[in-house]
Amino acid sequence: MVRRILLSGLLIIPALLLMGFTFPWDKPEKTPVKNIVPVKSEVKMQDGITVYYFYAKPRCVSCQKIEKFTQEAVNALNNSKVIYKAVNLDEVNNKHYFKDYGLYTKSVVLSKINAGKEIQSKNLDKIWTKLGNEGEFKQYITKEINKIME
Repeated sequence: MVRRILLSGLLIIPALLLMGFTFPWDKPEKTPVKNIVPVKSEVKMQDGITVYYFYAKPRCVSCQKIEKFTQEAVNALNNSKVIYKAVNLDEVNNKHYFKDYGLYTKSVVLSKINAGKEIQSKNLDKIWTKLGNEGEFKQYITKEINKIME
């Protein structure tokens, strides 16, 4: 029984790593980054909702679907107050997002901006469970955008 559990663990961990999953204890950077301004203190941000898709390499098929479905859901709203922005977390200047939003894997985060400052954010962590159904995925994104706009 113990062997079976150990063996299944040895199979699951490499599968997660191949899918681009990172563990919370992984350090996102090897060298300290200086002069990075966190998103929460940026001054010149457009009022409205920014829908961030945070990604890193490698990019699996699921990650590409998340990006595609999220961008299509935002575009379908046809609302100039809602913008989509893909952010590569591998870039040094984007490392602050790990701390800003508590990221540990590829994510979609909504950020509500008012008077040039972020007043609310939400990590849409259910994207991974809804990925198998495009309509349900897009409906989830749209519903969460509408809720944060209220």
